[in-house]
Amino acid sequence: MRRRWTMPIFATAAALTAALSFAGPAAAYSPGTATAYRPTYNGYTGNWDYHCSFAGWRSDANVSWQCNLHKRWMNEYTGFFEDAVIAYNSGSWVPGSSSYTTATFTRPMQTSDVTFCTEAYAYSVDGGVTQESCN
Repeated sequence: MRRRWTMPIFATAAALTAALSFAGPAAAYSPGTATAYRPTYNGYTGNWDYHCSFAGWRSDANVSWQCNLHKRWMNEYTGFFEDAVIAYNSGSWVPGSSSYTTATFTRPMQTSDVTFCTEAYAYSVDGGVTQESCN
């Protein structure tokens, strides 16, 4: 007696194809925005001032944020750019109906040929975003 395998194999292949062709659940929410404001030199205090803001995040979803100051310079020996975080600032925020702006952070001026950059980073259960702004 000859078995017919064609139909069970075809049915299994069709079922697997149908199961795999349906997309998984889409993210219910997308992350908000993180805005880094470029560092500015304050001649009165002799400091670099910088801050970040965060907006558009889902209400009642805890958002963790960072607002860091980087310095970048050309390594005279290798010829490559180097990057170092020189000031870390972090916290968390539970959005209501408004945005959140950090305090203005300060860092004493360093005398060297470097570029200073502010990096804003935020994440929640909905995802994460980052943005950078340099002077």
